[in-house]
Amino acid sequence: MANGILLDEDGDLAITDDGLVIGETDQQNVEAILAAHPGEFRHDPLLGVGIEDWLQAPLSFIVRRKLEREIAIQLETDNATDVTVDFSSDGTIEISATYV
Repeated sequence: MANGILLDEDGDLAITDDGLVIGETDQQNVEAILAAHPGEFRHDPLLGVGIEDWLQAPLSFIVRRKLEREIAIQLETDNATDVTVDFSSDGTIEISATYV
C-alpha cells in the first residue's frame, strides 16, 4: 500500500485545518489511471485508459476482453502488481491491484 496526498470527491487536494490529508492512495491511483486518457499525465504520456470512451461502445465479449487487458497493462505500467480485472454479471468492473 502506497501513502500519499489524498484527493477529495471532486479531484481537488483534500485539505483540513491541519493541512494536506495524507493516506493510502492505491484506489485513488487506479481511479485516476482509469479516468485519464493517454497524454494527460506529463510524467508518462502513454499512461491512461480513458474508460469513458470504452464504456460508450457496446460491451461485447471482445470489447470486454480488450478493456480488461488495457486496464491490466496500464496498471502494471504504473508499477501495480497482482492485477486482476473482471466483469461481473451485472456489468460492473471489479479491479484488484497491489502497489508496493
